[in-house]
Amino acid sequence: MIGGGFSGLMTAIHALRGAPHASAVVFERLPRARPGVAYGGADEAHLLNVRADRMGLTTSDVGGFAAWLDRRAPGRHEPSDFVRRRHFGDFLNERLGAMIASLRPRITLVRGDVVAVRRDADDFAMRLAGGETTRAAAVVLAVGLPAPSAPWSGDVGLVVDPWSPTAFDDLDASAPVTVVGTGLTALDVLVSLARRGHRGRVTCVSRNGRFPLPHADPHRSSAGAAAPPTVTPQRAELMRGPLAALRAVRVAAIAALACGRPWQEVIDAIRPHTTAVWSAWSDRDRERFLGRIRPLWEIHRHRAPRSVLAVVDDLRASDRLEVLRGTLLRVDASAGRRAVLLRCAGNETLRRSSDRVFNCIGPALRISENPDSLMRSLFDQGMVSSDAAGLGLRADADGCVIDARGAVRRDLFVLGALRRGDLWESTAVPELRVQAEATGAALARLLTDATHPMGAHA
Repeated sequence: MIGGGFSGLMTAIHALRGAPHASAVVFERLPRARPGVAYGGADEAHLLNVRADRMGLTTSDVGGFAAWLDRRAPGRHEPSDFVRRRHFGDFLNERLGAMIASLRPRITLVRGDVVAVRRDADDFAMRLAGGETTRAAAVVLAVGLPAPSAPWSGDVGLVVDPWSPTAFDDLDASAPVTVVGTGLTALDVLVSLARRGHRGRVTCVSRNGRFPLPHADPHRSSAGAAAPPTVTPQRAELMRGPLAALRAVRVAAIAALACGRPWQEVIDAIRPHTTAVWSAWSDRDRERFLGRIRPLWEIHRHRAPRSVLAVVDDLRASDRLEVLRGTLLRVDASAGRRAVLLRCAGNETLRRSSDRVFNCIGPALRISENPDSLMRSLFDQGMVSSDAAGLGLRADADGCVIDARGAVRRDLFVLGALRRGDLWESTAVPELRVQAEATGAALARLLTDATHPMGAHA
């Protein structure tokens, strides 16, 4: 199991429960207090972007996290609240810890970076960064997307990991800072700055210059409960292509608002259809969506709690926030105080003083943009293949990888963000728990098959 976040650990647990004689080793390269990047590096003030009552670990216990919260602090949280992200990390530690303990010694957690995988006659050989090699009967890839590649990625003063515990060390409260990106990670940085009493000017730069939109006001939603139900666009309309889908969603959102319902309900209502719609679109449709509509979709789909966006409002009210459409060219420290050079809309070049630069542009859009050594080893051997847009790895419904010849490999699995080329929606807990159950069940079937050469690890 390569990757020890939510997806990797839950898949291992499901597999071992279904294959009582198998064992698994889970490799995780990042040292985190809690599973997963977003939970393991969460600041005290970072909030979930999904309601508490939708964050359960399994499809049979969707409300498990909300129930856990209520037992820990009765009456403090509503099921619809966006609670502190570290609470979910603590929930993962407790629940996953208990599950893992019940499966020992059949499951082993290892801090290590798998840099290459080779398929031999009967099993796999996995090489770690330190040179060690371990063998496995089957391999699961749950490593997430590659880091972005940018010409300024090695510049002095750049914070590559905004969730690192040292990201804000020694930052003067009045110092100007630059945030590259305006998505959810950028909001995390703004929240962390505010919590630390930062008073300096903040420059945010991104290609679209837009922050995520807010989640629906739960009080307003409940007040409109007597209004007619939100009209959801028909799946057939959405399947006709991205432009037709955009028109259908817009019409439905306008109708919802006219009836006193929040537009956010329309976006949430089409979420169960996203994979079917994405699968129905042609390669040309997908490229059109990625090039023209994706930024608009992202800010509507990946929304933020209103209390988080209030930090942006406070910065604007105090005239300390500058939001630019453009890109970062480089970080310049040659003139003494550090500065950034920005290329903005209209090809205008701007220079801004900046004591720290936070990289919040997110992972690479296409896995070919910055493949790590593990991905290169898999592609070089033809063990995996990418979708036409290059967003991720191709796989069947159970997560079994499709190789370069188009054959389904029953002993090599992928789940999580690397499946977005096939599924598009493949990063949030509601989707990941479904994948973990399906992949875990398929892996268990493989490891209990009498004809399969059982290895020591999965």
